[in-house]
Amino acid sequence: MSLRIVLRAEGPGETRGALSLPPAPGSVLSEDGLGPGHLLVRRVAEVARGVPAEAIAFLAPLRSGRGLVVRGSMLLERTTLRQLLTWPSAERRPDVAIVLVDADGAPANRRALLESYVVGITLPTVLAIAVQEFESWLISDQPALNAAAGASTPRPPRVEDMKPREAKTLLAGLLANHEDAHGARCGLARTLDLEVLGRESASFARFVADLRSSC
Repeated sequence: MSLRIVLRAEGPGETRGALSLPPAPGSVLSEDGLGPGHLLVRRVAEVARGVPAEAIAFLAPLRSGRGLVVRGSMLLERTTLRQLLTWPSAERRPDVAIVLVDADGAPANRRALLESYVVGITLPTVLAIAVQEFESWLISDQPALNAAAGASTPRPPRVEDMKPREAKTLLAGLLANHEDAHGARCGLARTLDLEVLGRESASFARFVADLRSSC
């Protein structure tokens, strides 16, 4: 059993790997090409879909019609998102697409909006709406956070009670003096306890459930 995934996310903080140039759309990403989002999604897919890590491949996402790498709010545009989820070749398309976006204080509205955008898309698509942001998921496990920061860190409040950008600011501050802050984020994605994260974050628990039930 294998699983081919394309991960769409708003920013490089989720998807940037160690490669300096973006790979060609549709190509299989190497391990060095994986960012924190890929690493966390791979672990979720192992649990939710029962696929071993070595059988999970990530494909480089499609670009916009003008050949641009899509970032930020561009992903929240209906025409752009539908274009990015419509693969020209059925044989080369992934098995599932995951759209990872920050809730930014309006999780229900953002989910409803994106659900309306993907109606009729034939590629199985899972929406991962991180409340309030992807960093909220990364800071949920205190021991893993301590290990990534290389020091004992203050315990953050319940992650889904934090205001938008609060988790992002907190994590950036903890890693400000780290020699490899991006590597530390990847380390968190590899090591944080998924069960703890699922208890701390209802949005993450829903993502796991949705990936498990997706076709």
